[in-house]
Amino acid sequence: MKSHLAYQLAAMKAALVERILTGKISVTDAAKSVKKSRFTIYAWMTRHKAAGIDGLLPKKTGPKGGKAWNRSKAETEAIVLRMLEEHHDWNIYDIAARLPAGHRVHPATVWRIWKRTQREQAVIRLPRSKPQLYVKEEVGEEIQMDTSFPWGRVPRVCFDCLDDHSRFAFAKLFEHCDQDSAIQFLHYVIAHAPFIIKAIRTDCGREWSTRFSVACALAGITHIRNEPYHPEHNGKIEKFHDGLKYRCFYVYLHPSDCIEQQNCDLRQWLVWYNYHKIHLGMGMDRKTPAKVVQESLLSKSSCVRLMLQPNITRHVNRIAQRWLYSL
Repeated sequence: MKSHLAYQLAAMKAALVERILTGKISVTDAAKSVKKSRFTIYAWMTRHKAAGIDGLLPKKTGPKGGKAWNRSKAETEAIVLRMLEEHHDWNIYDIAARLPAGHRVHPATVWRIWKRTQREQAVIRLPRSKPQLYVKEEVGEEIQMDTSFPWGRVPRVCFDCLDDHSRFAFAKLFEHCDQDSAIQFLHYVIAHAPFIIKAIRTDCGREWSTRFSVACALAGITHIRNEPYHPEHNGKIEKFHDGLKYRCFYVYLHPSDCIEQQNCDLRQWLVWYNYHKIHLGMGMDRKTPAKVVQESLLSKSSCVRLMLQPNITRHVNRIAQRWLYSL
């Protein structure tokens, strides 16, 4: 459909042609009034006499239909298509070099001939393999660490991490998302974790760069970085972000509060998450993260078993004291 402005332009041209035909204005003056050449004005007059105002409407832009003047011959196209079918391992340069003498064309022309014969096909999506569910065998074997922005890309950022085996979580808010904050959070986790951390898995963000890797190495921790654009490798911490945002930040924290108050509220929520929330994930068996950590430590070391049983510890201390007094 022609636009409204196109009809207005055609009406203006028709009015100008009518003035010329009635002798009110000359062709030269009409050309000067619209800043066109005399030949253009004569062309308007011819089109107006042939088809009226419709003849003055702008024509379709681009190719006007039909075949291009320099299109290859039908025989040449048939030879190119036959060579494409017979030699699947040849590219457009190989075919252009092996064409007969009377049908030599440019390699780009070979590609255009092939493109014209192709029909639009539905997009075929490659099958995706199902995600493989897993859980580490020991507590502290691998920690998934990441950052989240609960209130958008504001200066305040939340660093959080999650133990792969027990889902025991840590989180803390910082003012800046850089390596200094990442290293501070690493030291915070090492100081407060109830288990020994062996490896930390992160994405390829700039906050997990060289200095963070060096800090992990100095603490005896292996730093594992995921492949770019593969968030499924940190699936547990990505899932933890949903609960952290919708159950903690959007319920108990306010963006305008000071960062000390926000971290205090965040620690209180993490107490509920680690010590009271029952988890239904793989390997959790409806237990809390603290319960899984306790069972893992008890099954691994007898020293820890004595530390977590105060009655036995008192009995051992009483026997030791009697033995010392008897000396």
